[in-house]
Amino acid sequence: MFRNHLFYSLVVGCLFLALGSCHKSSPDPTPLPEWQDLGADSVRLNVTVRTQQGILLTGQYVNLALSADSLNSSTLVRKVATDAAGRAIFRRLYPGHNYRFNCFANYQTLNLYGIGAAFLPPVPKLDSTVVLTVY
Repeated sequence: MFRNHLFYSLVVGCLFLALGSCHKSSPDPTPLPEWQDLGADSVRLNVTVRTQQGILLTGQYVNLALSADSLNSSTLVRKVATDAAGRAIFRRLYPGHNYRFNCFANYQTLNLYGIGAAFLPPVPKLDSTVVLTVY
């Protein structure tokens, strides 16, 4: 009887210690999104997506890559949806790189596609803006 009581006491004590050691005293910091590179300069690329008729497209995703091969294989730097002004804004990019981008858009039952490129000069600027027309 004493042996069983001792065994159960040890089991309960071990469980108490194990569960007590798993308790976090402070919450983990929120991890940075993978696309936010704090080492990058403050270069921003604005891609405005529109149709041939000049209609700005909202809620469409623009894919950004470092090369045409990366874009074709979906090895993307980022993927951003266009805002109410038809702009996909890519922040904190490295200057001196040639970026490729594309957009598969849906507009009034039409499937549209556009592709483009932008070179961000080696000297950091606040904004680079390009227009992507989808056909």
